[in-house]
Amino acid sequence: MKPAELANMRRFVDAVALCWSVVTGNDIVGRKHLPARLQKSPFRAVPHQSLLMTSTAGIVVNEKRQVLRRDDGPVPNLYAG
Repeated sequence: MKPAELANMRRFVDAVALCWSVVTGNDIVGRKHLPARLQKSPFRAVPHQSLLMTSTAGIVVNEKRQVLRRDDGPVPNLYAG
């Protein structure tokens, strides 16, 4: 499969996943997003080494974990954790 065809397929799958989440309130595998509020400082962060370079949320990243736009260019100063 050519790179352009793979990119089109990725965009289609991302669009289906987004539509599914909007219609059902869940992600494509049925999980419900229930974020916890951060209520009290100080806040802490923990470094995490990811083994996967994709997510079920449809965020596309490069090998430096920079979040990519639809044109495959990186979003300046935005990295996936």
